[in-house]
Amino acid sequence: RERERERDRARVLRQSVETSVERKLRESLQESSRDREIKRELESLSMSSPLSLAVVYALLLAMGKTLAAVRSGTNWRLLTTVCALLASIVGVGGFDAVDSAGAVAHNGGTASPVQPIEPLNGTQTIHPFVQLRWMETLAPSAFNTACVYSVTVRDASSQVVTVNDAVPATITWYQVSTRLSLGHYQWRVATSCPGVDTTVLGDHSNNSGWTTFSVVAADRVVRLARQEDMRVIVAAIDKALQAAAQSGSSLAVLFEEGVWQVARHGAELLVNVTDVANVLLDGGGGAEFVFDGPVTYVTCVRCSDVTVANVAFDQDPLPYTAVLVDHVHADDNRVSPPSSHWVEGCVATGHPNPIDNPVFALSPTTIIGGVYDPRYPRTKRGVPEVIVINNITNGTAGWCADPSQARVRLGVELTPHKVSSMAFLSPGDAIVLDPRQAAGVQLEFGHRLVFSNVTLFSASNIGYGSAFTSQFSIINSALALQLGRFLVPNNGGVNFHSSRLGPWIENTRWENSGDDSLHISGLLYSAKVQVNATALVMHPPKAGGGLGIMVGDVLVFYNHSSGRVLARSSVAGVTQHGRNAWLVTLTVPIAPIVPGNLVSGAAHGGNVEAPPFNNSVTQINNQNASGTQFVFRNNVVKNSRRVGVLTKGARGWISGNTFQGCGGGAVEIWNAPLEGLCALEYTVTNNTVYDVNQLLRHGGQSSPVEVFMQPVGGTRCHRNILVANNHISSGPGPVASVSDADTMLLFNNTLLRCATDPTPTLQTANTYNVSAAGNTVATIREEWICVRNGTA
Repeated sequence: RERERERDRARVLRQSVETSVERKLRESLQESSRDREIKRELESLSMSSPLSLAVVYALLLAMGKTLAAVRSGTNWRLLTTVCALLASIVGVGGFDAVDSAGAVAHNGGTASPVQPIEPLNGTQTIHPFVQLRWMETLAPSAFNTACVYSVTVRDASSQVVTVNDAVPATITWYQVSTRLSLGHYQWRVATSCPGVDTTVLGDHSNNSGWTTFSVVAADRVVRLARQEDMRVIVAAIDKALQAAAQSGSSLAVLFEEGVWQVARHGAELLVNVTDVANVLLDGGGGAEFVFDGPVTYVTCVRCSDVTVANVAFDQDPLPYTAVLVDHVHADDNRVSPPSSHWVEGCVATGHPNPIDNPVFALSPTTIIGGVYDPRYPRTKRGVPEVIVINNITNGTAGWCADPSQARVRLGVELTPHKVSSMAFLSPGDAIVLDPRQAAGVQLEFGHRLVFSNVTLFSASNIGYGSAFTSQFSIINSALALQLGRFLVPNNGGVNFHSSRLGPWIENTRWENSGDDSLHISGLLYSAKVQVNATALVMHPPKAGGGLGIMVGDVLVFYNHSSGRVLARSSVAGVTQHGRNAWLVTLTVPIAPIVPGNLVSGAAHGGNVEAPPFNNSVTQINNQNASGTQFVFRNNVVKNSRRVGVLTKGARGWISGNTFQGCGGGAVEIWNAPLEGLCALEYTVTNNTVYDVNQLLRHGGQSSPVEVFMQPVGGTRCHRNILVANNHISSGPGPVASVSDADTMLLFNNTLLRCATDPTPTLQTANTYNVSAAGNTVATIREEWICVRNGTA
């Protein structure tokens, strides 16, 4: 039935375009006999549908070309590529029934006037940053670039428009990033497809009509004055939260503006919002908390409708340290006894001494660090991802100009897969040691959470960690690097896993993350027992909030050893089956799989991120809870240790961002051993990428855009990815490296490459319908774009 609905939608849309677009295009083209001959060739390229021809003609008109003018060379290859892509996307047969129609549940059938979901008429909320949702009416394809949802929010009394924006056809929600004051508002969403007669699609009104909601004051308001004892602050917040939860009332906790110098006295968590709803935590003109050690700033478990605004967090002493290297010693450059390799230098000003400091204790015999270039600061160009330190002692090979600075010797362990040669190290480098302890913000099983104008100056692990939390937004916020420092969070900026909707991240600045700035995925499951071909006993990847699988979800079964997708099936039923276990029944029988734990000896069915990973066990990915409709736009990502955005899942929109100085690529799509699987319907547009890929990865052939599977060469799992209208200046290496993908287009980008770089703009392996077209390429000969690791 879902496949039939997709066919009906494609048929009606094609008819619409035929009546409203192609007719005008046909009239505008002066067809010679040669034109008609070439048109017949186009029609033979699996492109007999009116929609396909209309789009081809539109491309020609946009290029100012006649049919005959593009019959040869690059332009012809461009058109034939677009023809093949469109045929695969909107062909008569539609998508594969499970891969598309079943990947994400959405309204089938003919398009209709947009229906609002939330907020509905009469809704009252204490939250000044409102989230909007509506029913899907547009075909949710990354290549449906002609159609958008237009979103408007206005003051109900004055009719002054607060929001006038648009999102692509793959996105059916919106985060208002402008703070709304107390009052009454109206919102609506309309579909817009320039050149398409939407009445043919059954959309006569073309919009949802106005829906009214109100922003109101909280039932309870608690004002907290600055306090130095963290235990006192925690007790006051907990008391207010418990009173609100017991009474069912909304709560606003207002922090006094200014700097809070906070002593932990054994406390480890500032704000604990658990099993509570309708909470606003607000620092007004700005409240900055500075803690005397590692601490988690906010935890939210099974919470909903929570806003955190106008606060900043820092730690003094810092949760990491940096050693400025002035001596490098090695007997040779081979892997040899650890004692023969060391670096020595002074601890950077303002950073803690790692000697006899339990935070930097070797665990169990080593600690991981990174090699940085202090001039920026950022990951040093041409080094591997991590350096392994196996010994920390007092230095004796020199002296420090500042007597207050400690001098430290770090023993370097050479390993084939990490730093394998002391040649990567030189005087002037900085070795950053970043043990990972408490996350800055930890969210689990939450719903509708907004962080606005929240600044993290430091965090002793990830900045934001989240699992099974939907509609989480970070807006107008920052991971901000302070002068003289090397890191903000010791780990990634955001690790966001298993969201049914979101996250939405906009107008933020992400500086110097200790790993990927953003990692969006779905945590993988395994089966404890395969009862039969349509029944499994499963554990959740994370305890405390149920299984995380619902009826109608699509499960993908993956063999990580061979790289093959084994089966796909929708979920027919989910029932509790003992303690921390659920019986999941399927609509489609599957062949025998390998049950067991994904990691050895771990709790919760072995589905937690801890070694050793068992790749013989069948992985199970929930396509409906994998960062669906992830939005990342108008942000700045700068100098992260590894990737700018690492993602997978369904229907992502990455647009209007700036990526600079990252250790890895700007946007990378690939599955980790326990996190995520395929990317479907991704749009990467209008971004600026400059001088990324500092690290020596993938044999030196890393790219600003990376798409692949682990392991490579199996199922072409990633589908329908559009990378268009971006400005990318980086090298050496391909602009995009793509494998294990079906249907991807690198289109109309402006590219700056090294003039002596022999690699192709687009490098592919094990792909289908993956091509580059319409890109503008310029070249220069400068070291920053032509040299990595000392060689051109």
